[in-house]
Amino acid sequence: MKNCTKCNKSKEDECFIGCGGRQCNQCDRCRGVVRKFHIKNKCEHGKRRPECKLCTDPYEVTTKRMMRNSQIYDRHHNRFYNLTYDHVSTILHETTHCPYCNTTLQYMNRAPDLATIERIDNTKGHTDDNTIICCYQCNCKRIGDTIITG
Repeated sequence: MKNCTKCNKSKEDECFIGCGGRQCNQCDRCRGVVRKFHIKNKCEHGKRRPECKLCTDPYEVTTKRMMRNSQIYDRHHNRFYNLTYDHVSTILHETTHCPYCNTTLQYMNRAPDLATIERIDNTKGHTDDNTIICCYQCNCKRIGDTIITG
């Protein structure tokens, strides 16, 4: 007899045998509930529904990911973060080409021409007046040290 870590009920040892014969800490009933929950929230592409760019608006998914990554980066480097969803969404819809290399920006797959948020002045954090949209390749090259006006 063994206790399940999720439901805390005592069950037979065979209830704790998982996929491939390995031992689990949760009983088969609890693992089934967890499995059903994850399957229910996944789309036909095998991703979580809100994060699938094929099932939802790719601009919305890209905007939320870019904002979250910028926030984490600024927090890690002790910089001020003040981006608004409306601002990022607006400039993402308006910007079709990278201002540095003039390549057409895309929003679906991680690639050199993926749209990213660039800080104009890299000594400041991500704010509405200090960000533009550029391609991933130019953002990684840190070309943004030059302030672009316009």
